[in-house]
Amino acid sequence: MKKVCVYCLMALLAMLCLPTNLAAQGWNYDFEMAKADGIGDRPNHYDVLLNGISWSMYAVRRSGSSSDFANGKVSARIYGSRMSMKEMPYMAMTEDKQGGIGTIEFVYRAYGEHTTSQVEWCVQVSEDKGEHWQTIGQAFKPTTEVQQFRAKANVKEGRMRIVRADYTVFDYASAGKYDAAFNLDDIS
Repeated sequence: MKKVCVYCLMALLAMLCLPTNLAAQGWNYDFEMAKADGIGDRPNHYDVLLNGISWSMYAVRRSGSSSDFANGKVSARIYGSRMSMKEMPYMAMTEDKQGGIGTIEFVYRAYGEHTTSQVEWCVQVSEDKGEHWQTIGQAFKPTTEVQQFRAKANVKEGRMRIVRADYTVFDYASAGKYDAAFNLDDIS
């Protein structure tokens, strides 16, 4: 009888120590594999698969120069504007994250050469396949200090994107130079 109780107690402890299903449903990307995953070193349009989720992005590049922030060797650099823009700068999931989106977080810092030209950015979620977007958290403006964005989404099934906060009025067609870039890393 004592052996059965000991085994039951050990089994209970083992179950309590196992990672929960929430961890299995999580998603993260640290951009160390960005080149292998198809993000180039020019701020072009990319449709890529990052850690199993489809994304589309414009005016984004992988970067790892000395003036870039990166937790590791590589990060993503998003430009607020670029020469000959053909669309709004963004980084967006193009498929719903199965298992839902609880909290979105990443670390960021202004690109070293664009510290004085920064613009505000926002994070949005969609529960209807990108038809409508809702801003979560506060808009942020990158500075020379490394900062963390963190906001609860709490959507059962949906997608997220990062865009300029003024995306509804920004005239991207008139952008004349590469400007207002920031680096982000460790998105989850």
